[in-house]
Amino acid sequence: MNSTSAKALRGTKWSLAGAVCTKVVSSVSQLMLAWWLTPEDLGIAAYAVAFTSVFGFLHVGGLHVILVTRRRQFLRTASQAFYVAVSINLALAVGLTSASAWAAAFYDQPLLRPLICICALSLPIGQFALVESAWLVRTMQFRTLNEATVLQSLVRLGGQAALALMGLGAYSILIPEIPAALTRVLYVRSRSRRIPLLPPLPRQWLSLWKDAVFLNLSGFLAGFRHHGLILILGLTLSASNVGLFNWSVLLATQAAHFLAANLSNVFLSMFAKSAGNREQQTDHFVRTTGLLCSVLVPIAVCQALLAPEFITLLFSARWQPGIGVVVVVSIGIALYPLVVTSQALLLAQERYVAQVLLNGVAVLLAVLAASTAFLNASLFEIAVAVVTANAGCSILQAVVALKFERVAVGKLLGMPLQTCIASVPGGLLTYALLRSDFFSHPVMRIVVVLIVFPCSYYAMMRFVARSTLNEMKRCLSVLWGHNTRNAPSCSAKSLPTSATAQ
Repeated sequence: MNSTSAKALRGTKWSLAGAVCTKVVSSVSQLMLAWWLTPEDLGIAAYAVAFTSVFGFLHVGGLHVILVTRRRQFLRTASQAFYVAVSINLALAVGLTSASAWAAAFYDQPLLRPLICICALSLPIGQFALVESAWLVRTMQFRTLNEATVLQSLVRLGGQAALALMGLGAYSILIPEIPAALTRVLYVRSRSRRIPLLPPLPRQWLSLWKDAVFLNLSGFLAGFRHHGLILILGLTLSASNVGLFNWSVLLATQAAHFLAANLSNVFLSMFAKSAGNREQQTDHFVRTTGLLCSVLVPIAVCQALLAPEFITLLFSARWQPGIGVVVVVSIGIALYPLVVTSQALLLAQERYVAQVLLNGVAVLLAVLAASTAFLNASLFEIAVAVVTANAGCSILQAVVALKFERVAVGKLLGMPLQTCIASVPGGLLTYALLRSDFFSHPVMRIVVVLIVFPCSYYAMMRFVARSTLNEMKRCLSVLWGHNTRNAPSCSAKSLPTSATAQ
């Protein structure tokens, strides 16, 4: 196994460890928020986040990708990217603050105005670690990035629980975003070498912005798949129903979103380093996608089986109408690997137009799924429509990323299919046991799921997909058999000098 693959696997290890920590903390935080907040509080906060994300289409997230994928003149590009990011996000914060009154009047929610202002204030803060974060990804120091993300999540979730206990309602969800963003910036900058910034050159800003236009547009469309869905649902549903739907989706996908956000950096760096070898790049893509599916599919099934028991046992009755949404969305996260690896491959290949078109198709399908709310559909039916649309988009994105190569597509879809087949017997057996009267207590039912399904899944994998199982074991041996001390450090010697940057 080459050094790039080993570093990527070690980055995956830290991403998985961070995802587990975040899942535990987020579950406790969600439990506390459900005790002290109402669905209406979550609905109003969801409006504010969705409005900020959708109308913040000038957000310059594409500059991070440019800094990671460009091989030369990092220091000069990074310096100008920093100035562009900070200035545009400051202007964006001012614009969103000005538009907050209109949003509050449109949704007839006066509380929406200060909440949007809080969201807008957090936008420029994260840009002060843009250069350092990109350098850590380039040098594949994923442990530091995951530590920063976990610490940010702890500050956010801890602040939300504390403020909710104080009775601040919807404010308790958004106010902690500011100290959480500051925490990430300070941690990343403290753990990486200070990268010197060159003087600003405004003449280069426009060209740099043009390079990031398609990336920013693609990011906007990707965000609209969820946040635009919330805004559309808000046109017909009450704030309580929107809050219940959003809470259910977050409960099912929070750890998966965290894992996707961190693994995207791992795969983007890995695919970018093999950009000159198309065959190796495709092989990396197919193998990593298949292995991630073999991990996430059983997790998705377990989560779907456990959701009714956990929500009934730990949450009050006002949250139980969201059980169906949690179950459906949990099954949908099984295809997350297709989304994560496909987006990373398209970005590494600099196929930005294809990324924009694919996200445009995804937005169109998401809008059609959300339009079922106008037909008086239930929250469960809306969730089914959304998950179905996302599944179709995930498969299409993977096929386009492989440029419709039939052999590669067959290998790619074969591994997740084997994993799904291996999950069916165990899922049916576990479901049948849960339906019996013998296991009536919720704790007993949870124990049944945690024991019966993993054992049956492992047994079926040995029969259906032994090669995939052996590949998983080999990767695990690499993950835990190497330490991270061999990762390249962000030292001053490795930085480009001002002369070479110019």
